[in-house]
Amino acid sequence: MTGFVVEFWLLPLDHYLRIAEDVTMDVYIKNPKGTRVALWDDVPSTSNTPFRFMLSELAVVGEWSVEVASEGVTFKTAVNVSNARGSTDPPKREQTITEEHFVELRFGHEMRHKYKPGLPFLGKVEAMSSEKNLRVRVKVFDNSTTIYSQDVEIIQGEGTFVVPAMLSDNEIIVLQAELVSVEGKEIEGHYVLAKEFIQKWNSTSDCYLLVEGVEHTLTANEEAEVVVLSSCPCNRYVNYVVTTEGHVAIWQKYKPVVHMTKIMDQVDICRFNLTFNVDPVMAPTSHLLVYYTTEKGETINDVISFNVKQTDPKVKISLKDNKNNWYPEELMELNLMAEENSLVCLIGGRGTENISPLRSVLQS
Repeated sequence: MTGFVVEFWLLPLDHYLRIAEDVTMDVYIKNPKGTRVALWDDVPSTSNTPFRFMLSELAVVGEWSVEVASEGVTFKTAVNVSNARGSTDPPKREQTITEEHFVELRFGHEMRHKYKPGLPFLGKVEAMSSEKNLRVRVKVFDNSTTIYSQDVEIIQGEGTFVVPAMLSDNEIIVLQAELVSVEGKEIEGHYVLAKEFIQKWNSTSDCYLLVEGVEHTLTANEEAEVVVLSSCPCNRYVNYVVTTEGHVAIWQKYKPVVHMTKIMDQVDICRFNLTFNVDPVMAPTSHLLVYYTTEKGETINDVISFNVKQTDPKVKISLKDNKNNWYPEELMELNLMAEENSLVCLIGGRGTENISPLRSVLQS
């Protein structure tokens, strides 16, 4: 009501509902015309002093607002000012100024943390949110200059993006993710929710290899094919190694059939395909290393991980006599089917304590 003192407190919380630290806020009051009539600058988040403001007798009647700006985000709540207290205008002792949406973004931990100049960069943004439909804008900064920007739709909590070519030579570039829209509605202020620093891959010859990852889980006996990109001419012999749990499964040297391609109409790169047969021993996860050595002795390489589906064991067992009980010392006959030259372990016993199961190893 006009002529009264407006008094309020602020309790800034982070997404974990903890007191936000090392944050400053600009607090101001706006009248119905949008004019700021009170302002508190650079208020620390740890301040517990109440804010007070006197409404004059000539204050404009209508909906006023208390607004708090911090780190590019503005929070606000409405306060109704009238000439008299009415029954339809109950006093509001407390109001919570919160973000309209809860959204937390981060870059995927399995994403590469080094980039190779002139070659593509694949990344992932993960989201934790109370909303289902989010759109995020990913920007790539070289110093303070934006060198690439892409909007990413978040589906089931994650979204991927591809920078066609990293046109930079800086030691460090910055990835930044900002919220653009929620449930199809553009938000007023795009604010940064995630930031990642990506280092440059060092090479004295300025030559780089990039193996494009396998997007699906491979199966045994499948022929896998990957694409390899090179920033330098690659009409040379190339080595590739597949390792599983530290053991070498494949080590080959060959001269690929290469093709030249242009990225973003600016960068000429060399491209070739690499194929290999998937062995069951490569399950569940293996690594593919591709490399060559320059005339000056520098090794140019790249490595990726891929998943292989573990095959179901082809073993069948059945009882020759279809019954549930046997007497002690009675002979039990089994029918066992397994692949030729496989080693099968038979374990039998009962659930009683202090009785060891019977174990037998059979060679089929």
